[in-house]
Amino acid sequence: MNGEELSVLSRTSSLRGPFVVGGTRAYLIGDMDGTFPALGEHIPREMAGLWRHPNKLLQNIWLGWAYSGADPLWITSDGFHRGPWFVDQHFTLTNTLEIMRRLWIPDDEPGLMMELTIFNRGNKDERLELIMGFLSDLHPGWLDNQPRGYDQVYETQHQVIFQNTSSSWWVQCLSNPPGRIVVNDTALPPKVFPECATASIHHDLIVPCGETRSLLYWIVGGDGQPTVASFPENHHAWWNIKSDRYRQIDALSQVALPDAQLMHAMQWTKYQTDWLMREVSDIGRGLGAGMPEYPWWFACDSHYALKGVLTFGQHEWAKDTLALLKNVSQDCNGDGRIIHEVSTTGVVFNPGNMQEAPQFCDAVWETFLWSGDETWLRKMYPAVAQAMAWVTQADSSGRDLAPGYGIIEIEDLNLRMIDTAVYTYKGLMAYAQMAHILEGPAKAHPILKRAKQLKYRILTNYWIPEEGLFGDFLAFSSDIDQRVNTWMKRAKFRGNFRAMSHYRHIKHYKRPGGEDVYLMKNWIINTPMETGMAPNSWAQRALRRMRTSEEFHGPYGLYLSGIDRDEMMTISTGVQAVAEIQYGNADDALQWIQEIAKTIDIRSPGTISEMSPDYGCFVQAWTAYGLWYPVVTGFFGIHPNAAASSIYFEPFMPSQWNQASLFKIRIGTNFLDCEFTRSSNNEIYRIVTTQPWTVTLGQGLEVINADGARYNAHRIYLTKAGASVMVRKSRPDR
Repeated sequence: MNGEELSVLSRTSSLRGPFVVGGTRAYLIGDMDGTFPALGEHIPREMAGLWRHPNKLLQNIWLGWAYSGADPLWITSDGFHRGPWFVDQHFTLTNTLEIMRRLWIPDDEPGLMMELTIFNRGNKDERLELIMGFLSDLHPGWLDNQPRGYDQVYETQHQVIFQNTSSSWWVQCLSNPPGRIVVNDTALPPKVFPECATASIHHDLIVPCGETRSLLYWIVGGDGQPTVASFPENHHAWWNIKSDRYRQIDALSQVALPDAQLMHAMQWTKYQTDWLMREVSDIGRGLGAGMPEYPWWFACDSHYALKGVLTFGQHEWAKDTLALLKNVSQDCNGDGRIIHEVSTTGVVFNPGNMQEAPQFCDAVWETFLWSGDETWLRKMYPAVAQAMAWVTQADSSGRDLAPGYGIIEIEDLNLRMIDTAVYTYKGLMAYAQMAHILEGPAKAHPILKRAKQLKYRILTNYWIPEEGLFGDFLAFSSDIDQRVNTWMKRAKFRGNFRAMSHYRHIKHYKRPGGEDVYLMKNWIINTPMETGMAPNSWAQRALRRMRTSEEFHGPYGLYLSGIDRDEMMTISTGVQAVAEIQYGNADDALQWIQEIAKTIDIRSPGTISEMSPDYGCFVQAWTAYGLWYPVVTGFFGIHPNAAASSIYFEPFMPSQWNQASLFKIRIGTNFLDCEFTRSSNNEIYRIVTTQPWTVTLGQGLEVINADGARYNAHRIYLTKAGASVMVRKSRPDR
């Protein structure tokens, strides 16, 4: 084995859990014990294995061995080691014979590299046969309607080639050194799927006492006619390229916090997000949502995930993902509607929920603030303008309160949802600021006016003083009767009698326009606080109830529903953390963030599950939002405008933290360090940049020392590379 690991997580028990080895053009999902279970819902039992989207390559890889003349033994792993970009699995053959199997995906290559190291720890030479078995599964991706066909297998020039009868897909398996090949190997374990084919590569080895032997395997897929390939001689260079890239990921946005578990979760969130980057020919490159069920692209998920991604320096991931969503939306809809979900087969499953168009616009603006890339912004701007026009025309009343499904896709919840209204406000604000830059203030002013009017409507119509909460939606009573029956049936099916009672007597409150505001207690009622639009007194009241009440606060975060109280997600909890920090509640934000962080490693080392604590997708992109965004923009208070070479600085540190640091925060072409220390009631922040930069101070901050900077009461001009400034915050956090 070669390579120096940044960090490795190990497990030697409870190995019946998933892992992924990620790459942009291929990935492998299996269990930590070395098996490859048939799992998945979107394509039943097909979501694991080796994938080279838009199709699958292999369902299973077996490792076996035998002494001469004996039947092979198919072995499972007794030790699992998770590296940032690779996986090592340990297998015990005998008291003296062991194997370590390393699995990794080279960058931008549609295949899997597998390296075996056989250890002889005994005092005599060992002769054995080593067998690597393969079960093909040239299966189309989700929503591909072409027939599955059958896989055929043949040997040519020391390599195995599987080809599908109904498509041009193939997968090739070869080893270095070459081995003896058996196609349709009946000695392999039984096939899971009858359409698949099997083959194996055998090596007869002598392993001297106290020494090792190594075998390499390359499994690669493609379309068209497979060509006879030699083992890639540049695999060492591939390893170095991937290793170097992960070191670059690790070097950006380094955190030093007095919370080891949070640091661990933040570090591995950077890695696991990279595992979800996906590139497919004729579609594009972008951040997928989750493994194993959602390796494709979503606008809603991206809106959240990319805000986290930007804070740890991966601006290109954000730009690529948003460009993909724009292009697919234009091809599918062509009217400004932003798609909800597109599979790797290029099929749009849902052409877009109502909140996703403004979320897309907000994400474009956020990406520009961090990257400062005006050329990219100009390319995206027409799609932003069209997206906001689509949202506007969706509300015939002219109030920018468009009806339709929002984030929550519960049947019949297609009303004037609060999340759609709030994100429409954010989308309009983003659109106005882009228009100001690209078309001038005359274009921006009416958009900004609409945004302010919409904010007033939201606060007037959705706030429920009697409850101290925002409502879920606006509706006429005539819109609700049949919907209540739908929701009650759903609650009855789930066995939730509390929810049935709530829907039977659903709370609603009259509003001047004739519609009522209804309270269903879904997590989206925190979006006015997440975006900072709620008045402080209202926000503190709502946040306090959602934080302290058992109806909202579960053991691992915020319930998706304060009525059902049975499911928590990292996204609902993450949005709640961002909402708390918007109003300076650093200690409370930290509590929500820690609810997410404490689920790291539960289901699989280095991963945080979509559903807290340990189900749903075991890797989820939007986790980056709940961990990184409130820490960087909230605790450290960094709000960038890269194009203007400036940041707005307004930190809110948790009261129990006496020191914390962020290093190499990437903003445009600049890099910023921020170090925090607490003494008595004072907080001291030291800011250093690699380029001349402007820092605007928030309330309660004053400059106490500057090196290479000019400043007044509210603004600091760092006039040279490496300039630094020390700032004091005298008031303790609330």
